[in-house]
Amino acid sequence: SVHMHVIGSGDEEPTLRKFIEKNNLQKQVHLHGWKAREELLAFFRHAHLFVHPCRWPEPFGLVVVEALRVGLPVVATEETGASWAAGEAGITFKKDDVAELQKHILFFYNNPDTRIEYGKRAIARARLFDAEAVSAQYVDILESLVIDIL
Repeated sequence: SVHMHVIGSGDEEPTLRKFIEKNNLQKQVHLHGWKAREELLAFFRHAHLFVHPCRWPEPFGLVVVEALRVGLPVVATEETGASWAAGEAGITFKKDDVAELQKHILFFYNNPDTRIEYGKRAIARARLFDAEAVSAQYVDILESLVIDIL
C-alpha cells in the first residue's frame, strides 16, 4: 500500500523506468519528471513523508525547507545540506545504504503517531528559514560586527 512519487529527472530515469516495468511496480511507483515549485507544493500536500536521497554533499536543501513547511518528516542522506536543513524533523541514512533508507521509510509508515510528531517538528523547523527569521539573524550579525569595530 506504499506509493512513491518521484519528482525530478536525470540520467538514471530510463533505468528506473525499466526497473519499474520489469517488477510490475507501475501502480506503486510514479515518475513525474521535473516540476515547477507550485506543482511541487501540491505533491507535498498529499504526501506523508519526504525523502531526499542525494548522493553528493549538497550545500543546502531548499526543497527540504519547502517540505518542512507543509509538515513533512524528512529522510535524507547524512552529512548533507538536506540533513542539516531537516534537523530534528528528519532521520538520516548513509549514502547508498538502501537497506537503511528502506528501514527509515518503513519506520514512518509503521508509526503514524511518530510521523505526526515529526511533522510538528517539521513545521517548527521551517520557521527558522522564514524570511523574517533569517533577516533578523542577518541584522544581528551586522550589528555585532559594527559593535566589534567601534
